[in-house]
Parts: sequence; structure tokens; C-alpha cells
Amino acid sequence: MKPWLLMMLTTLLVGCGGTPQPKVSFYLLPNNPELSELTQPKTLPLLVVQPVELAAYLDTQGIVYRQSETQVIQARQNQWAQRLSPQLTLRITNDLRRKQSRYWPAPLNASSIQQEHWKLQVRLQRFNGVYTGNAEVAGSWELLNPKGESMLNQEFSFQVPLKDTGYPALVEALSAGVDQLSTQIETQLVTR
Repeated sequence: MKPWLLMMLTTLLVGCGGTPQPKVSFYLLPNNPELSELTQPKTLPLLVVQPVELAAYLDTQGIVYRQSETQVIQARQNQWAQRLSPQLTLRITNDLRRKQSRYWPAPLNASSIQQEHWKLQVRLQRFNGVYTGNAEVAGSWELLNPKGESMLNQEFSFQVPLKDTGYPALVEALSAGVDQLSTQIETQLVTR
């Protein structure tokens, strides 16, 4: 092999090996830390918050962004640090504990499966950024009595403007949308 060709190949390989990898950022929804000290009052009925159901395209590690009316993308460098459904379930549970006092919200666990309790099921069809500069949080929620009968069933759709550009602002806006959702649920629970 000619020496100049060998030198050129070596230079090319060294140049490719030095390309920096893009940085991956991980995000969590903000949660209310002061709630860890709360304990269930004995007089309140238990409200089991079922795991939040996500549309298939949302049940991914990458944060979802809608680029048009018909196209969505999943971020590669901006991802959820933990699966989204457990984050949302915990956040809604804690928000409802803080906002109302008619029920004691608790996530589903082995003992609550065996007993009859009030249940809350949240389903998300949209939980993403949008090309319009908003975060959208949309879906439905249902309140079931201890016999499993539907007592309330409500759809929701919230558009929350981003305060800044970028994924940190998107996560904050999505969090504000979850806050609006838990306020809507709380209002219905109190007036029911």
C-alpha cells in the first residue's frame, strides 16, 4: 500500500473517532416533597389511583413533541429519567392528597387489589410539546365506586404555554398541565 494512502486513511479514522457524542438530558416531573410526612386519616375512604394509562406513542423514554397536526417525534437527547406512567400516578396521587380532604388517594398496591375501594383511572392521549409553543395534556379520567361502577367520567384538554424555549420549559409546562388536571379532578370529587 502506498504510504500517502495509509496516512490519509489513518487521518480519516482518527477524525471520525473524535466526534463528540450528543449529550443526553434526563427529566422528572416536579413533585411536592412536603407530602412525605402525611399519613392516612382513619375517617377518609381510600381512593386507589390506578396506574395512568398512556397512548402507545407516549409510553416511551423520549419526550414527545408534535411537529404538525399529523407528525410527532420522540426526542433522543431529552428523555424521561423514569417511566412516565409511574411519575404521573405518583404526582396525581400527591396533588389530590394536598388539594382535597374527602378521600385518601393512594397508588395501587397488592393490598388494595384484594379489597373494594373507590378507584380513579386516568388515561392520557396527549402529553407532549406542540409546534404552537404549548404543552398539551389531554385524555380522560374516571371515578369508579367500590363495586366498580362508573360514577364520573370526564374528558380534559389543557394547553399550557411554555415560558421559555427548550425541554426544561416543556417539562415545567407539562407539570402545570398535570396540576390543572388534578385541580379538575379535585373539584369534581369535592362537589360529588
